[in-house]
Amino acid sequence: MKTNNAVKDQKDVQALRKTALQATAKAIKAGVATEGSVTVYLSEGSKKLTADAKAKIVETALDNCGLISRNGKKVNISVDVLALDLSYQRDPRKEMKKVYNLMEGWDDEHADDIVVSYRDGILYVMDGGHRLLAAILLGIDTLTVRVLEGKTRETEAAYFESQKDKETTLKPAQTFKAGMVSKDPTVAAIYTICNQFGLTVTSHMKNVARPMRAIVAARTVVDNPAIDGTDCLSWMFSVMETAWWLESRSKLTGALTSKMIFAFQDVYIDGMRKGQLDEYTSNLCSVLRSCSPSIVSAYGVLLQPGDEQRAQAMGALKQIAVGKADLDAIYYLATKAEEQKKANKSGSKKAKKVKKIS
Repeated sequence: MKTNNAVKDQKDVQALRKTALQATAKAIKAGVATEGSVTVYLSEGSKKLTADAKAKIVETALDNCGLISRNGKKVNISVDVLALDLSYQRDPRKEMKKVYNLMEGWDDEHADDIVVSYRDGILYVMDGGHRLLAAILLGIDTLTVRVLEGKTRETEAAYFESQKDKETTLKPAQTFKAGMVSKDPTVAAIYTICNQFGLTVTSHMKNVARPMRAIVAARTVVDNPAIDGTDCLSWMFSVMETAWWLESRSKLTGALTSKMIFAFQDVYIDGMRKGQLDEYTSNLCSVLRSCSPSIVSAYGVLLQPGDEQRAQAMGALKQIAVGKADLDAIYYLATKAEEQKKANKSGSKKAKKVKKIS
């Protein structure tokens, strides 16, 4: 049975933290197990070709290639034999707005070469999936591609993860997915820690029981050179779990935000520096168990009005961690903050009505 006892809270957090760190150490060393290649062809013509026929077309094109440089072979080849590996790639069919933009501005002479990897007899597109689909929809039969050889699925994923797209930057969830395949140690650490707490790293909320969307914040914490980032992330999730912040979806979505993750990191740094992290831990667990993330955020707004959200959340957590905030004070200020918020909304609506009348 859960209790507010400070010693028990400290032990609970330490046990969760230790388990997460042990699992993370193994994951960083070996990488996270992922499924194999998910090979997809985008053209209708590819459906008419057998795997052997595609392999033969690719082999012949490479054998007859006349342009070879240190950046790979340049080959003009049918779009029907160009594939995507969706185990790490993004699916351009789900980002059609970008594809249509490429179609509208298509220029054969100035279009960048698509970069592909020749692996297991297949040409996998590493850079240019959206251009490939745009060309197919425009009715273009062949494209010039730059072929790189000797890459594995892991090194292809690393290449994809590090590229700078000219049209749009890769989304955090997309680079995270590629990092899983490339065995990126930061990604392995975040995935494993989240897995220990039943969290799913994702960019969306639908049909995900316990989503963790603050990917950039988590990566920043783990990569922080000033601290043991994996320990910090393990500690904050352990505190959240012990304080029941990860049990309900409403609390979880408020807890796993960038501002909260950075605020917990700042409290962790202060606690480690002063040698008081155990005391901070028990104070946080005791109070947060009776407060939702939204209440803590509202408390921070009135504590430090005018500051950025991270500073407000940090100020609230710091007050709780050092034992300077009791529940009565938190709820009083949080209620005031909510009243002020409603008053501001009401004032805004009245101003809009006056403007319409005038």
